[in-house]
Amino acid sequence: MDGVLTQRGVATPTQILRSLAAEFSRTERLVLMLSYTEELTVKEVAAVLELAQSEVESTLARIRRHVRARIKKSKRS
Repeated sequence: MDGVLTQRGVATPTQILRSLAAEFSRTERLVLMLSYTEELTVKEVAAVLELAQSEVESTLARIRRHVRARIKKSKRS
């Protein structure tokens, strides 16, 4: 989230997501976007991407851990 500040010093949720998405692999970005912007279920994301549901679930868990770690890091800065 470094460098994502607006003129007022606060990044919008969209700016934050775009910044974070750049840190993810292609598959992670697709899972993220299908899950949160398209609001597909894990089962639907798995079908679209031809992945096992367990892989989609573990990818979402990894994304959430990464986001939590970045938020904690930004609060310390």
